[in-house]
Amino acid sequence: MYPSTIYSQGNPTENTFLDDSGFFLDVIIGYLNDNVIAIETKLGVDGSAIATSIDYLLKNPLSINPGHKHTTASINFTADQNFVTAAQLVVIGNTSNTNTGDETATRIGALIGGADDATPNDTDFVATSLTAAGILKKITWTNVKAFLKTYFDSLTQTLTNKRIEPRLITAASYTTDTGTSLTVATADVFQVTAQAGALKFNNPGGTPVAGQKLIIRIKDDGTARALTYDTQFRASSDLALPSTTVLGKTLYMGFIFNLTDTKWDLLAVLNNF
Repeated sequence: MYPSTIYSQGNPTENTFLDDSGFFLDVIIGYLNDNVIAIETKLGVDGSAIATSIDYLLKNPLSINPGHKHTTASINFTADQNFVTAAQLVVIGNTSNTNTGDETATRIGALIGGADDATPNDTDFVATSLTAAGILKKITWTNVKAFLKTYFDSLTQTLTNKRIEPRLITAASYTTDTGTSLTVATADVFQVTAQAGALKFNNPGGTPVAGQKLIIRIKDDGTARALTYDTQFRASSDLALPSTTVLGKTLYMGFIFNLTDTKWDLLAVLNNF
């Protein structure tokens, strides 16, 4: 047992009596041996598994509880998540996700999210990041980026001195229709530069929002081409959807999305460039 106070045996003097059995020498050596064993136990052997040894504590600094209280057993990481040991996780939380510190499930979940989840949130943390055994999945750079994107996308921001670059999809020509190319998920401007046959504009893919804008720019290959439109494109009594290109001219059409009617309403037509 390691002493609680510094022990001093005292050194023998030249007048110290030793009998034939060396009684006094036995006692002194016995005390010294006990002290050496106690010191060795406290320091620990290389790779010591004794949690109270100096060797173990130096190699496992997080195993020292900084003072947070927890109500149940600590979480464990699996073998492939070994950047922290099970014993060290007493400083993080427990299997019931409850503790008395600031590292609550809500706070941790908002940062971690699910396993490489594109939209991290508290629900993902509880349901996805923790397995049935209460194992917390490691934080990845993918998770952090996803969290930051979700967080900043949710903020109301005023853009000042910023240029908005319209997203552009362009092609020389389409065989019969725009297929899956016309999508507002990736385009604000849809451009055809040399249409070589009749063309139908399919309903745009993606998930448009109310008031979203779409510009269609089309030019034929030197021959006027017939144009038709899918069900979401809507003209008005004041403005018709063009039924053909004009030979050698670039046609512009401007639309705005009517979320109530799920229609792309035609606002402008220019056909003289």
